[in-house]
Order: sequence, then C-alpha cells, then structure tokens
Amino acid sequence: MRKLARFGLSLLMVCATMAQAQARLELDGIPVEESQVVAGTKLVLNGAAVQKKAFLKTNIAAFYLTEKRQSLDGILQLDGPQRLEIIALRTLLGWQIARQSVLDIKTYATDDEVKQLSAELDAIEGVYADVRMNRGDVLLIDWIPGEGIVSSINGKTLAPPLNKPLMWALSLRPTMSEHAPERVRDMLLGVTVP
Repeated sequence: MRKLARFGLSLLMVCATMAQAQARLELDGIPVEESQVVAGTKLVLNGAAVQKKAFLKTNIAAFYLTEKRQSLDGILQLDGPQRLEIIALRTLLGWQIARQSVLDIKTYATDDEVKQLSAELDAIEGVYADVRMNRGDVLLIDWIPGEGIVSSINGKTLAPPLNKPLMWALSLRPTMSEHAPERVRDMLLGVTVP
C-alpha cells in the first residue's frame, strides 16, 4: 500500500511539473518570464508579442506592470515602475532602432508633443549609435517614478535616466494605443494570448 501511495504521489508531482512547464510562455523558442523586479517592486507580465518588420520577425516585446491593465489609459494611471523588455530575434543595429523609434513616436504624437520633446527625440540617435543587438540580446526600458526612463542592453546602462513622463507615454503609443496595430496591441495589453 505504501508503494502505491508513493507511486501516486510521484505521478501527481510529475503531472504538476508538466502542467507548470506547459503554462510557461515561450515565443519563438525563447521563454518569457511571468514576473520581474524593477526598483524593488515585483511586476507581472501584462502581455507579450513577436514583433515583425515587413514579414521578418525582429523581436519579442514583453510588458510588465504592477497589476494587469488592458488599455493604455489604464497603464498610464498606474503608480509604480513599468518595464518594456525587448528580446532580439535577429541582428538589430542601433541606428535602425533609433530611426524606427523616433518615426513611431512622431507618428503617434501631436505637433506640440514633438516640440516639447525635440531635444529628447534628437538624443535617441546618439544613445543607440553604437548599439548592435544579436539574437537573444535583451533591451530593458524601465519607467521608474521619480527617476524616469532607464534603458540597458544585457545589463549595460545606455544613458542617464530621462525623467519625462510624456516621453514614456509617447513610447508606448505605437504599440498600445487604440490606433496601434491590433495584433501586437492586443497581445501586449493581455487581451489575447500569443
């Protein structure tokens, strides 16, 4: 009887482990963490998506918040840190990242917002000038209240913090506003699961 009980317990543990492994999110063969810690605060995965340029997969974007939200307005009302994690799926060059980021921000910003952040938008090119991301490299873009936007690649800080809430909001619009491409937006907002 004891052997049968031990076998049953072992079988139950194997099934639980398998269910846990199946529940873990993996995109394009790369695991996406369910939570991360930013500035001492635990954040939960709000959503994740594979992003493409034309038909090529370029990166995985994973978005972390203090609590899940399904709209950009809801995200911007949250207190606490936030994290956008970008995992490269192919070689990405800094000038390409900078050019696309600035173009996206300008597309979703008003003329007045672009004027308010003209110096910051110009500085993006300099921040990414020497960057080269290869498959698996990780770009972290954190919003830390009171400190600002902090960016790093593979643990190396790219620039001093930029304490501009408008810049953070504009950075999120191209992927999470109501006018953003639906597939990626809904995945990052947790409306649909990849």
